[in-house]
Amino acid sequence: MNAPTSTEPQEAERAVDIAAIAELLNISAGTVYRMAQTSEIPGFKVGTRWRFFPSRVVDALSAPTDAWAAPTRGKKRRA
Repeated sequence: MNAPTSTEPQEAERAVDIAAIAELLNISAGTVYRMAQTSEIPGFKVGTRWRFFPSRVVDALSAPTDAWAAPTRGKKRRA
């Protein structure tokens, strides 16, 4: 039997809404919404509402980042 990896939600884990993730991370709901829209944190939409697996969000924010990677936020320059 395959053991779940850190990228797969565990069977008992339930998806939570923006308010729960905001409380977990101690940030505003608006910040969570922006981070979800820009794919900084993993999430999915059910209808018009965002849902998140808390373990995936924590794993994504705990993952090491590449200091030389191009920025993912900000305005793009016109050529």
